[in-house]
Amino acid sequence: DYLIEQKQLDKKKVGENVMDVDTIRLSEELFQQINFLKKMKEMADLAQINSTIAKDLKLDQGWAEGSLDEDGNPTENGTPNDDFAWSIVIDKIVYEDDTLRVYVKRGFKQLDTEDRQAVIESAMRASYSGINKFKKMEQEDIKKGLFTEVYLDSTPIGRSKLSNHYEFSWDE
Repeated sequence: DYLIEQKQLDKKKVGENVMDVDTIRLSEELFQQINFLKKMKEMADLAQINSTIAKDLKLDQGWAEGSLDEDGNPTENGTPNDDFAWSIVIDKIVYEDDTLRVYVKRGFKQLDTEDRQAVIESAMRASYSGINKFKKMEQEDIKKGLFTEVYLDSTPIGRSKLSNHYEFSWDE
């Protein structure tokens, strides 16, 4: 962020000069550098978001199985927590371009429509905290939900409805 701000200040100062060929060229170079830095920051944020979502999912699965204690430490005699049972049928969650891609395990197909809905809604809501750490989500964004695609392996099996991102259409 600091480097981007400095480049923007440099560009502003260049714009105060007489606009000759060299000044225009320098201004264009600074514009390209700023855009490149913004893209790099976006990519880094996206990697951090997905890493956070993956870590959180692993914790949720550990609590669901009873293999982690309440602090997230491994335990051999833990009690499974049903509040996190949804995570057992999730393989991974990926965020990109304001879309969630939820990859499910084979057991997901055996769930009825209501349980599928609950699992994917839980995956969506669990992802929001990871996203919000690096990209501010307004309350209105959370209420609306993110467009979500559901995959079994690499095959799409469902997606959010455009009218309501918390309702799904399933490919049967």
